[in-house]
Amino acid sequence: MGESTEELLARVRPDPAQEHPVSRAQRLDAELYLPGDVLAKMDIAGMAHGLEVRTPMVDREVYEFAGRIPPANLFGRRAEGTVVQKQPLRRILARRLPGISFGAKQGFAAPLEVWLGPGAALRPSVLARLSAPDAPLGSLVSPAAISAHAPELDGRALWMLLALDEWCLHLGE
Repeated sequence: MGESTEELLARVRPDPAQEHPVSRAQRLDAELYLPGDVLAKMDIAGMAHGLEVRTPMVDREVYEFAGRIPPANLFGRRAEGTVVQKQPLRRILARRLPGISFGAKQGFAAPLEVWLGPGAALRPSVLARLSAPDAPLGSLVSPAAISAHAPELDGRALWMLLALDEWCLHLGE
C-alpha cells in the first residue's frame, strides 16, 4: 500500500526557514507532479505507441546538479522587464549552439502544408482516400464535393477532413 496522506504531508510540508520557495517548488515537482502525473502520462503514451521514451532532464545526476544551483541564478530579466527562466541551461546552450533563438514557449505545430498542401507528396493519396465512393466520411460529406473543392483545400483543411474520416472509420457516424 502507498504512502498515507499524513506521511505525504509530513514529507513535503514546507519549512520556510529552511527552504527557498523556488527550491520548494522544484522539490514538490520532482516528488509529486513529475512521477504522479507528467512522467506517468508520458510513459502511457509512449507504451501505447510502442516507444521507449527518455527524459534526459530527469537523470539523477542532472537533477542533483540542478538542485545545487542557487535560485537567484535560475532567473534573469529581458530588457523589457519580462522574466527569463532556465538561465543556466540557456547560457550553456547559447555557447554550444551559437545562433539558437530563445523565444517564447510555443506548442508543436505539425507542418500540415508541407505534408498535405498543394504539391505535397501525401496530398494525392489523402484526396483519393477522402473522395473514394466508400470513404467513411462519405456519410457526412459527398466524395464528389471533396473532389470538386480539392484545389481550394489547404493542408490544415485536408488534415481536418482526414481526421474526421478516421473518426468515422473507427467510431461510426
